[in-house]
Parts: sequence; C-alpha cells; structure tokens
Amino acid sequence: MIVRVTDRDGNTLDKFFEISRFRQDINEIEVFNTFTPDGDGMNDTWGVPEIRFYRGARVQVFERSGERVFYTEDPDVRWDGTYQGKELPVGTYYWVLELRETGETRRGMLNLIRK
Repeated sequence: MIVRVTDRDGNTLDKFFEISRFRQDINEIEVFNTFTPDGDGMNDTWGVPEIRFYRGARVQVFERSGERVFYTEDPDVRWDGTYQGKELPVGTYYWVLELRETGETRRGMLNLIRK
C-alpha cells in the first residue's frame, strides 16, 4: 500500500506499507472447554470467534446422543446453552470445528455448568 501526502507547496512524500495477515493453525485456536450460562455476565455463552479469519468455517455442538444442538458459520454467534428455546441440562457436549477452506476438522468436549 502506498500513502502519498502533498503539502501546499506541492512537495510530495510517498510512504510504502505492507500489510500482512496472520491466522492461527486450526490446532492453535483457543477453544474453551467450559461455560456457565447462569446470567452472571461471565462465561454465559460459548463460541469460537477466531473462525472469522477463515472462509467457510462452521462450529457445531452435539449432545451425547449425537443430536446437533448448536450450529453457526458466523463467528459472532455464540451458544447460550439452549436448544429449541429450552435450557439444556448440565453435562458434557461435543463440538466440531470445520474449516472448509483448508478441509481441516477439529473436535473437543465442552462442559455446560449451571448453578
């Protein structure tokens, strides 16, 4: 990128910049394994905002039976621990992060805790 500045006397200064973007490897993305949707303003939702740096990324959460209880391709959408408008029980859920851009998949466990 070039930024050009010209003063009133017609003197011109050009400055060259290179902008580079770094994004983490899928295995380096920090994915928290516990959240507490209890309305206290701390850890009330769960998500993976770092997917914003990948095209075609999606996050899914499944309960033990294999039923999908959360799905998003939007990094700003976070899971609140509900499914079809109802609070899900305390327990361990399984998440899947898929990057269609690279064909990579990552999986893990997520603990939902309520007081």
